[in-house]
Amino acid sequence: MTFQNQSVFGNPNNNAAPSGPVFATPASGDNFDLKANEGALLLIKPTGFTEGINTSYGQADAVQATIAVVDGPNAGEIVEDALIFPKVLQGQLKKHIGKAMVPGRLGKGTAKPGQSAPWLLSDANEQDMQAVQAFYNQNSDKFA
Repeated sequence: MTFQNQSVFGNPNNNAAPSGPVFATPASGDNFDLKANEGALLLIKPTGFTEGINTSYGQADAVQATIAVVDGPNAGEIVEDALIFPKVLQGQLKKHIGKAMVPGRLGKGTAKPGQSAPWLLSDANEQDMQAVQAFYNQNSDKFA
């Protein structure tokens, strides 16, 4: 494929802005490791909801979000365009899409017979909220 302004796209030494549209390859959702962040304080900005994503388990729906790890072993990690598949987490986040950020501690609820314990966010306490506010103040550009 040849682009009209190929000299700009194909030359990394050319600092001129492209005169036409800027193209990018399609993006997919980033991975967020729930197990590695169990117990961590998170700040989640839900940005969208996608239905019918093809996965190795069949089709599934997911909440799209920016997820920041405020404390714990992975503190400071920010995952943009994460896909959140667990249903209980989706329920906690879906109503906040485009409206609010959601702070909370990632954990597991009580398992129903024959099922795995669901992933969920527990409410952030006052100390957690202070940490979330400090983290946000330093990283607000990531949540714009």
